[in-house]
Amino acid sequence: MLLMMLMYGEIFKTDWHGIYVQEFSPDECIVSIEAYGPDSLGNVYLRAISESGDSASIFRAGWQGIKVQSFNPNECIRGFSAVPDTGGWITLYVYATDGSIVDSGAILSTKWKRTFLQSFDAGSCYVGGFSASSDTTGFVYLSVDTVCVTPVLENIPSGFRVAVEHGGEGIRLVIWVPEHGHVNLRIFDPAGRLIRNEELVLDVGRYIRSIKTSVSGVYVVNVRYGSEEKTLKVVVPKRR
Repeated sequence: MLLMMLMYGEIFKTDWHGIYVQEFSPDECIVSIEAYGPDSLGNVYLRAISESGDSASIFRAGWQGIKVQSFNPNECIRGFSAVPDTGGWITLYVYATDGSIVDSGAILSTKWKRTFLQSFDAGSCYVGGFSASSDTTGFVYLSVDTVCVTPVLENIPSGFRVAVEHGGEGIRLVIWVPEHGHVNLRIFDPAGRLIRNEELVLDVGRYIRSIKTSVSGVYVVNVRYGSEEKTLKVVVPKRR
């Protein structure tokens, strides 16, 4: 799989000194934005979480005119939409898509006139990180980095194949697709509960999915491609 940083888009700008932004570049899709706080100093935070579970705070503010909220679609985030209301607030919404279903939620609202929110759409790509910057006028910026995945076309197996392994805090799944088609991915935890059910449309190539696991034990992975079906078991060891 070839990962390419294609572009970035500004979503937040302010010159208020009580707001801080921070870079986070895991180079894989962001699946959750978590709000927490206030802390003992009155600060509230936004933390970005990647597909493999890496996370970092990307935003901190201690002003009462800022509201933060979590959004956890557990799907790759595709963009942001800035929407004003009649009460003077402007809200930044995040949206993710799972096939034709779009999930969205608010993560940040402000009434301060020196704080600017802006929409951004990653198109066929997804949000893969955030960049923080500043200028000589005192403004700080939070921008979105996008990542697109180009499938590896060399050495593609003649048929449909699936390989799965544990690693770190989850499962690393590799799917080889010989022709354009629909793929259904289901993962069951050690208790037999369905924890992932995805409908994918893939072109020819090799695709890698990283799934974070919360408990150790034997997981069952089921992948269907057309009339073919693969079922594998993977043991996730206890964390030290």
